[in-house]
Amino acid sequence: MANELRQALAMHQAGQLIQAALLYDHLLKQKSDHAEALHLRGVLHHQMREHAQAADKISRAVALRPSVPLFHANLAEVYRALGQLERAAGSARTAIRLDPDYVEAHNNLGLALQGLGHHLEAVEHFRKGERSRD
Repeated sequence: MANELRQALAMHQAGQLIQAALLYDHLLKQKSDHAEALHLRGVLHHQMREHAQAADKISRAVALRPSVPLFHANLAEVYRALGQLERAAGSARTAIRLDPDYVEAHNNLGLALQGLGHHLEAVEHFRKGERSRD
Protein backbone atom coordinates (compact mmCIF):
# COMPACT_ATOMS: atom_id res chain seq x y z
CA MET A 1 0.00 0.00 0.00
CA ALA A 2 2.89 2.37 0.75
CA ASN A 3 4.30 1.82 -2.74
CA GLU A 4 0.94 2.64 -4.31
CA LEU A 5 0.71 5.84 -2.27
CA ARG A 6 4.22 6.89 -3.36
CA GLN A 7 3.30 6.12 -6.97
CA ALA A 8 0.08 8.13 -6.72
CA LEU A 9 1.93 11.06 -5.16
CA ALA A 10 4.58 10.95 -7.90
CA MET A 11 1.84 11.05 -10.55
CA HIS A 12 0.12 13.87 -8.68
CA GLN A 13 3.34 15.91 -8.50
CA ALA A 14 4.00 15.23 -12.19
CA GLY A 15 0.62 16.69 -13.09
CA GLN A 16 -0.92 13.33 -14.02
CA LEU A 17 -4.02 14.20 -12.02
CA ILE A 18 -6.47 11.69 -13.48
CA GLN A 19 -4.06 8.79 -13.02
CA ALA A 20 -3.26 9.94 -9.48
CA ALA A 21 -6.97 10.27 -8.67
CA LEU A 22 -7.61 6.73 -9.89
CA LEU A 23 -4.81 5.37 -7.74
CA TYR A 24 -5.89 7.34 -4.65
CA ASP A 25 -9.44 6.06 -5.18
CA HIS A 26 -8.13 2.50 -5.50
CA LEU A 27 -6.23 2.89 -2.23
CA LEU A 28 -9.32 4.26 -0.51
CA LYS A 29 -11.40 1.31 -1.74
CA GLN A 30 -8.86 -0.98 -0.09
CA LYS A 31 -8.67 1.07 3.11
CA SER A 32 -11.29 3.80 3.46
CA ASP A 33 -9.60 5.24 6.56
CA HIS A 34 -6.18 5.79 5.00
CA ALA A 35 -5.49 9.32 6.25
CA GLU A 36 -2.70 10.16 3.80
CA ALA A 37 -4.68 8.96 0.77
CA LEU A 38 -7.76 10.87 1.97
CA HIS A 39 -5.71 14.02 2.43
CA LEU A 40 -3.96 13.78 -0.92
CA ARG A 41 -7.19 12.92 -2.75
CA GLY A 42 -8.71 15.97 -1.09
CA VAL A 43 -5.83 18.14 -2.25
CA LEU A 44 -6.34 16.82 -5.76
CA HIS A 45 -10.08 17.60 -5.58
CA HIS A 46 -9.15 21.13 -4.50
CA GLN A 47 -6.76 21.51 -7.42
CA MET A 48 -9.56 20.41 -9.74
CA ARG A 49 -11.87 23.03 -8.15
CA GLU A 50 -14.04 20.34 -6.57
CA HIS A 51 -13.94 22.10 -3.22
CA ALA A 52 -16.87 20.37 -1.50
CA GLN A 53 -15.34 16.95 -2.20
CA ALA A 54 -11.97 18.30 -1.05
CA ALA A 55 -13.45 19.48 2.24
CA ASP A 56 -15.04 16.08 2.80
CA LYS A 57 -11.85 14.11 2.15
CA ILE A 58 -9.49 16.38 4.07
CA SER A 59 -11.92 16.66 6.99
CA ARG A 60 -11.97 12.87 7.19
CA ALA A 61 -8.16 12.83 7.19
CA VAL A 62 -8.14 15.43 10.00
CA ALA A 63 -10.57 13.33 12.03
CA LEU A 64 -8.26 10.33 11.67
CA ARG A 65 -5.01 12.22 12.36
CA PRO A 66 -5.80 15.54 14.09
CA SER A 67 -2.17 16.23 15.00
CA VAL A 68 -0.97 16.75 11.39
CA PRO A 69 -0.55 20.50 10.72
CA LEU A 70 -0.46 19.99 6.94
CA PHE A 71 -3.97 18.54 6.94
CA HIS A 72 -5.35 21.55 8.82
CA ALA A 73 -3.49 24.05 6.63
CA ASN A 74 -4.82 22.49 3.45
CA LEU A 75 -8.32 22.31 4.90
CA ALA A 76 -8.04 26.05 5.60
CA GLU A 77 -7.38 26.69 1.92
CA VAL A 78 -10.32 24.53 0.90
CA TYR A 79 -12.64 26.39 3.27
CA ARG A 80 -11.33 29.69 1.89
CA ALA A 81 -12.12 28.51 -1.65
CA LEU A 82 -15.64 27.67 -0.45
CA GLY A 83 -16.01 31.18 1.01
CA GLN A 84 -16.13 29.78 4.56
CA LEU A 85 -13.60 32.23 5.93
CA GLU A 86 -14.27 31.71 9.64
CA ARG A 87 -13.74 27.97 9.22
CA ALA A 88 -10.64 28.67 7.13
CA ALA A 89 -9.21 30.84 9.89
CA GLY A 90 -10.02 28.18 12.49
CA SER A 91 -8.25 25.45 10.53
CA ALA A 92 -5.22 27.66 9.93
CA ARG A 93 -5.07 28.55 13.63
CA THR A 94 -5.10 24.84 14.48
CA ALA A 95 -2.20 24.23 12.09
CA ILE A 96 -0.28 27.09 13.73
CA ARG A 97 -1.03 25.77 17.21
CA LEU A 98 0.44 22.43 16.13
CA ASP A 99 3.45 24.05 14.41
CA PRO A 100 4.00 27.74 15.31
CA ASP A 101 6.61 28.17 12.55
CA TYR A 102 4.46 26.77 9.74
CA VAL A 103 4.86 29.43 7.04
CA GLU A 104 1.98 28.30 4.81
CA ALA A 105 -0.41 28.14 7.75
CA HIS A 106 0.43 31.74 8.70
CA ASN A 107 -0.12 32.80 5.10
CA ASN A 108 -3.40 30.84 4.92
CA LEU A 109 -4.57 32.52 8.11
CA GLY A 110 -3.54 35.90 6.75
CA LEU A 111 -5.57 35.32 3.58
CA ALA A 112 -8.64 34.24 5.56
CA LEU A 113 -8.35 37.21 7.92
CA GLN A 114 -7.90 39.56 4.98
CA GLY A 115 -11.10 38.18 3.47
CA LEU A 116 -12.86 38.77 6.78
CA GLY A 117 -11.69 42.40 6.81
CA HIS A 118 -9.22 41.89 9.69
CA HIS A 119 -6.37 43.52 7.80
CA LEU A 120 -4.03 44.35 10.70
CA GLU A 121 -4.17 40.82 12.06
CA ALA A 122 -3.72 39.48 8.52
CA VAL A 123 -0.54 41.53 8.07
CA GLU A 124 0.74 40.20 11.40
CA HIS A 125 0.41 36.63 10.14
CA PHE A 126 1.91 37.42 6.75
CA ARG A 127 4.91 38.86 8.62
CA LYS A 128 5.14 35.82 10.91
CA GLY A 129 5.19 33.66 7.82
CA GLU A 130 8.02 35.72 6.37
CA ARG A 131 10.03 35.63 9.63
CA SER A 132 9.63 31.86 9.75
CA ARG A 133 11.18 31.53 6.28
CA ASP A 134 14.37 33.33 7.32
